Amino acid sequence: MPMKIVIAPDSYKGSLTSLQVATAVEKGVRRVLPNARCTLVPMADGGEGTVQSLVDATGGRFIHKTVTGPAGRPVKARYGLLADGRSAVIEMAEVTDVVGFFGRSRNPLRTTTYGTGELMADAMRRGAKRLIIGIGGSATTDGGAGMAQACAAAGYKTVIMEQNDWGSGTSCKSSKLIHGGLRYLESAQLPLVRQCLKERTILLRNAPSLVKPLEFLIPVYRTTHRRPWELLLGLSLYSLLAGLTPLARFKWSRQNPAILKQDDLQMTFRYWDAQTDDQALTRAVIDSAAKLGATTLTPATLLHAEKNASGYQLTVQVQGSEQQITCDFLVNCAGPWMNQVLDTIVPAPARPPIELLKGSHVVLRDQICVQAFYLESPIDHRAVFLLPWHGRTLLGTTE
Repeated sequence: MPMKIVIAPDSYKGSLTSLQVATAVEKGVRRVLPNARCTLVPMADGGEGTVQSLVDATGGRFIHKTVTGPAGRPVKARYGLLADGRSAVIEMAEVTDVVGFFGRSRNPLRTTTYGTGELMADAMRRGAKRLIIGIGGSATTDGGAGMAQACAAAGYKTVIMEQNDWGSGTSCKSSKLIHGGLRYLESAQLPLVRQCLKERTILLRNAPSLVKPLEFLIPVYRTTHRRPWELLLGLSLYSLLAGLTPLARFKWSRQNPAILKQDDLQMTFRYWDAQTDDQALTRAVIDSAAKLGATTLTPATLLHAEKNASGYQLTVQVQGSEQQITCDFLVNCAGPWMNQVLDTIVPAPARPPIELLKGSHVVLRDQICVQAFYLESPIDHRAVFLLPWHGRTLLGTTE
């Protein structure tokens, strides 16, 4: 009896689709076991490759569309219409890909889910009654505010709910930086840094009241892991990738600021990046969505959601009283709390595995300085930032 083998791979990030991987594995198996009965089952986990896998499995088709990218510029994206003609599958990674675009800088303030909302609106215009949205592989933390903004702009009645206050969760727990990714030059990710610097320029231009230039100082001691020649080379390349603009200029001096410990201090480099108020930026997107016609509810808690033939019937507690809301589509943008939202839905959807990550920031009561300091951990040499923040000082890493 021939051996039966099920080949069920996920995609190989940035190189092969899950179907291409499965086909390649099958060829390898048949070299050793020519009579084996291979069944190919391309898989996806909600991130990149989800659309490809579902379209391949159901005989659907791709819809290509140019939508708004994370920094406000057009990007080409696609989604899938499944064979039934009433179901569309959309992956956020198409617009805000954590690897191909944003994951290289890991700054959630650089992206918006607006483009994903545009794909949703286009699918609904084409008659889709069921939206399957894969949220893996995306690096946005705007709580779906951009999606609501895009759907409202397209003329759809949109309601966005927040349990506490806008931007009060992960959206306000970042390092507050709009930076070009200076430290990614060490791993030769030049296209990454160039793209991040372009986005920094766009945000500085489009949101000058929310994104402001900030001077950084890098002190170099005898024990500093990165030597002066390395920093000189890195900052020169950083300036070149930024287009040699005034903000891209840097300098160094042996006359070191008095605030620094002077023992074994060799020199100090100075360069520029930018800083923002992450919660204010999220609220600005919500305000824009509201002006376009979206209904915003806060504080609001989803108590129960029941799927029916026409969509969903929601029971929501808004400011202490219960309300009933009927909708065609329900989008879960709860981030780390997404499985808690899934627990309220009947019938129960699949619960995807979630790996929770946490960075630590310490807020010091007093403002130590008006500039930012790019420091180095003496233990593992990772970057540590000391930043002025609303009359106080923020100390932490970028993750």
